Amino acid sequence: MIQLPDRVSRLKELAYDLWWSWTTDTRNVFRRLDYPLWRLTAHNSVRMLQLLSPEALDRALHDPEWLAGYDTALARLDAARAAHNTWIEGHFPEIGSRSKRYPGNSCSRANIAL
Repeated sequence: MIQLPDRVSRLKELAYDLWWSWTTDTRNVFRRLDYPLWRLTAHNSVRMLQLLSPEALDRALHDPEWLAGYDTALARLDAARAAHNTWIEGHFPEIGSRSKRYPGNSCSRANIAL
């Protein structure tokens, strides 16, 4: 996997959290990063980062629109992880607090790399 510069150091974290798949704006972070690779990997964000070229990453790092989308995606991910009025807590309060025990529990760390 390519070494991510500090500016986009959380891209791998975003890729491993399935939350991105439910939000169009966040899917666009990966789609716009390298569209042909996005299609080649069948929209697998983890596999995409494993194959991402330094040139594609450099193009994204110099694209203000892509960076703004990345920043927005991370802000939304952080807000989703910090939410206290979730569906699970509303429907199953007895397990809602347990779902917060693991960092990034919005389906995070799902190993989807093939």
